Amino acid sequence: MKAGIKIVAALLIGTFFLNNTSSSVYDMNVGSNTTNSFNFKYTGVVNVGSGMMPLVGQLSKDGRNLYLTSQDSKGDKQLFKMSRKAKGEMFSLPEKLTGAINNGEYDIIMPSVTADERTMIFVHSANGMQNGNDIYIATKDENGNFANIHALEAINDVNISDSYPWISPDGSRIYFTKQKGSNITFYMAERNTSDNQFSTPKPMGFTLPKISNNMSCLLSNNELEVYALSGDYIYHATRKSINENFGTAEEIANTSNSGYLSGITLTDDAKEMYVFNSVGFRNTQVLRFVNAPVESKLPVQTQAGK
Repeated sequence: MKAGIKIVAALLIGTFFLNNTSSSVYDMNVGSNTTNSFNFKYTGVVNVGSGMMPLVGQLSKDGRNLYLTSQDSKGDKQLFKMSRKAKGEMFSLPEKLTGAINNGEYDIIMPSVTADERTMIFVHSANGMQNGNDIYIATKDENGNFANIHALEAINDVNISDSYPWISPDGSRIYFTKQKGSNITFYMAERNTSDNQFSTPKPMGFTLPKISNNMSCLLSNNELEVYALSGDYIYHATRKSINENFGTAEEIANTSNSGYLSGITLTDDAKEMYVFNSVGFRNTQVLRFVNAPVESKLPVQTQAGK
């Protein structure tokens, strides 16, 4: 398969961004009704090194770190971080985080961090199944390791999948999805200043066409823009303040990729987009896209990171 050839080539030549000069199965089309300057171009597969099975993760708020999970042959998950000095540059190879977060107790996936990267929320499934997905929170201890881990009971629902969380830069709000069967709704929960606990979730006032049973969203750092992935379609909506609902969602990109896309994450300037892609059992990867105006400024990488 052509997709398989591209993946193997990316790993063999050791590039972090496999430069895209021709048509690819991962190309994005401009959305059918977008009025914005979104034109995402596929630039290649992110090199995560050998022995990694990357699962859904997220960029840090400054775009310099990428937190993601890798699953081993036994199904156990560990949390990793990939770093770079500036946006647009290549990432280092993944570094496994130390501390309680990786003690084997948590079936961790979908991590999201605050701007100072001292607080993380993530999804843990007690039964390893989607209906067991709950959102957990962790804060760094004196050694800089994520610890103090506990479930956000006020947010989680039994037998409902609480997934794809995004935490605001200051840690005061969490946006996420709730799914039961094929019904998916986007929610928001706010931290109470009185007891530092999160409030009962409420729908976030953002709707879009139901295309897939896999839907995720993330927001800009000021929380006035939201991006959502539904199947092979990406949507965008805006609002004037965090106390308002989002306006009509516009389709800004789509693809005919036969693989399974999930968990998009973008730099805050929307110049880079990363999408987690599955093209078969244990064949997962992270795809990189750039907005067309910055395509000519892409770095050409020929060596693996140190």
